Amino acid sequence: MEQQQNKRVLIVEDERDVIEIYKIDLEQEGFIVDSSFTGRGALDKIKDFIKSPELQPALIILDLLLPDISGIEVLKKLKGDPKTADIPVLILTNYSSDKIRELVESMKNTEYLLKINISPLELVQVIRKKLSS
Repeated sequence: MEQQQNKRVLIVEDERDVIEIYKIDLEQEGFIVDSSFTGRGALDKIKDFIKSPELQPALIILDLLLPDISGIEVLKKLKGDPKTADIPVLILTNYSSDKIRELVESMKNTEYLLKINISPLELVQVIRKKLSS
């Protein structure tokens, strides 16, 4: 199994337990995991990525339902900046909406996944596949 040495993943999720579950599996695969519990915190980290490209994640896991601003707003800002537009984003949420799914999937290098349909190990496989393509 190929290790993802030094590839950084940012998890934007308001539930700390969920972050910890994904973090364990990702770190076992060699990923460096960073996290944010809010949309604003994620946007601050994204500003840091622009200033320091070595901090830029290889991929972002983004929940839609955050306590301050929506994941969609974070996604639009991310995809609207040429410096971060190419970062792959996995929307990982329990919020099921065909309209939101269509919006997300119309954006470059973005995928919509429902938490209830994917285990942490399956998520790691999706990430590896996304980063190898």
